[in-house]
Amino acid sequence: YGAQEMVLFPEWQQSGYNRVFAVSQAIQNSQSGDVIIYEMQAYDASNNLLPAEYDLTVWNLTKAATDAGIIIVEAAANGSLDLDSPTYASYMNRGNSGAILVGAGSSTVNHVKSSFSNYGSRVDVQGWGQSVFTSGFTGSYITIGGDLNQAYTNFAGTSSATPIVAGCVIVLQSYYRSLTGN
Repeated sequence: YGAQEMVLFPEWQQSGYNRVFAVSQAIQNSQSGDVIIYEMQAYDASNNLLPAEYDLTVWNLTKAATDAGIIIVEAAANGSLDLDSPTYASYMNRGNSGAILVGAGSSTVNHVKSSFSNYGSRVDVQGWGQSVFTSGFTGSYITIGGDLNQAYTNFAGTSSATPIVAGCVIVLQSYYRSLTGN
């Protein structure tokens, strides 16, 4: 509702990656009702792909943000992992950070969980993890008339599911505001 801008706080800094800085900057520059997307995955000691909030510092920042009314929509990650398994008990025992954790599902009528998507009781919803097209990247699907503004790429995984859910969150929030003024 009345969105004026979209702002990117990238992990990549001039001196390398700094996820905590990017997350903290996004939160510092947001207010109650704003939506932040975590299009990122964390790794455990075995290099398994996990939600960004698996990192305790990111979890703490996320919890503080959601407690302040900022909406976080976060990729569940593409690790094929059951987050309810004993391996991830320390993560799960922290409780819910308040972020909306998004898994990937099929674009078919059945919308079944994609084999690569993490799952478990902490995953709140799923979005399409296949057959999603977006502009940008290198236009590996098609570039119309050599125009980079008309370059499209097939996008997949929890990375495509997360912005779909974030878009739904924004539409629902806008609709609610139109009904209530809040």
